[in-house]
This record gives sequence, C-alpha cells and structure tokens, in this order.
Amino acid sequence: MFEGNCLVINTGVSPAGITEIKLRPETATPTFKADQWFTSPAKISREILAIALSAMTTNKIVFCQLDNESTAYSEVSRFIIRND
Repeated sequence: MFEGNCLVINTGVSPAGITEIKLRPETATPTFKADQWFTSPAKISREILAIALSAMTTNKIVFCQLDNESTAYSEVSRFIIRND
C-alpha cells in the first residue's frame, strides 16, 4: 500500500468506462519509482476523472492511496487534490 503525493501525468477513460490515471510519485519509493498507470474503482470513476483533470489543468499535486503501487493498473482507493 502507498499513501503519498503524486503528480497526475495523464488520464482518460477505458472502453469499460473505468478511469485510468498515470501517476508520478513526489518522492520515489523502492516499489514506486517512476510513472505508473492506475485505475479507479467503477463506482467512483467519474469523480476520479474529474479530480485528475482538475489536478492536471491547475498543476496541483494529489494525495493518493494506492492498493498496490508496484503493480500496473491496480486501484486508487483515495484521491484528493492538495491545495497547499
């Protein structure tokens, strides 16, 4: 599990309607060193997409909680724009 600040590099929606987000950790860890793709839970896909797009357009960092930062396309369980 990873909890920390990330930069949103890219985002979009898969054909299945799931938001995909490419994140870069603010501080690298042994298991999360570089840009990696993650997905949203289906029930909050639109909300995650809105947050990701807002973060990208305003150059804000997001605080995120990732179920498994070392596995591509694992789920984001928490996603909050940092305003400080």
